[in-house]
Amino acid sequence: MAAGRFYSGSLIRRIRALERTLLLIGQFEMHLEFSRAPAAEIVMALREHPEFSGLKYLRTCAEEIAAGVDFPGAWRTAVSGCAADALNAGDAELLLSFGNGLGQTDLPGQEKLCAVHRRMIEERLESARQQYASKGKLGTALGTAAGAVAVLFFL
Repeated sequence: MAAGRFYSGSLIRRIRALERTLLLIGQFEMHLEFSRAPAAEIVMALREHPEFSGLKYLRTCAEEIAAGVDFPGAWRTAVSGCAADALNAGDAELLLSFGNGLGQTDLPGQEKLCAVHRRMIEERLESARQQYASKGKLGTALGTAAGAVAVLFFL
């Protein structure tokens, strides 16, 4: 029963993390457009927002920047460590790509970077939602059935 709930919960955590990541990319885009601040300053400003409190990689990146690490290194370290977080390896790879492009081009190039990554995260989010719809509830049901079988086995 616990395994099924854990699996279902991990799917939900990934969906929530992807939703927050979409918001984060939108905030990056807005900050780039209006303040034209460097990526490190944007991370430091966004880390305080409650809607991003569940994004471990954002907190870690801010901590690394506060410790004197440059943005690319801090982002790489933070995203590489999110394997233990709700996101999967493909999500992390996409986030690495996003961070690698920040600050590398002019404003229109960075806006395009945000737009492209937003679309790719939206696709991953839709896929995660479909996966939860098809497998998340099944995992809970299988977990319950396995628990019932275990009870019968011990009787």
